[in-house]
Amino acid sequence: MRPQLLMGAFGVFIIGTFTSMIASGIWVGANEVSVINQLAGIGVINVSSLGGLGLAKSMLTWFSAITTLLGWTYPYLDNAVGLVLKWTILYPVTIGVVWGIVEIAQSAIQGLAGAIRTLLP
Repeated sequence: MRPQLLMGAFGVFIIGTFTSMIASGIWVGANEVSVINQLAGIGVINVSSLGGLGLAKSMLTWFSAITTLLGWTYPYLDNAVGLVLKWTILYPVTIGVVWGIVEIAQSAIQGLAGAIRTLLP
């Protein structure tokens, strides 16, 4: 996959996610709440020793947030226009983003394995 195509897919994915959160009132609005909390429908605890970093109460809630992000399950996309938008633009871009992340992870693991192999006699 060409790097320009991958960067374009990431850009569309990130802009689409931010736009979805703004349109749903998750990120900017009168009842603004934590993004992960709203996406996963969970409680987030703040750890003050980590600089106020928000952590989910359970790891399963992170998977819920990931499925919400990758599945584009936002309330305003639950109509005919949203269905067409999902299948023509959002899902293909999401597939490209996930494919790129898998390729990057594969390269990182191969590099790490190569570095370990050079250290061993």
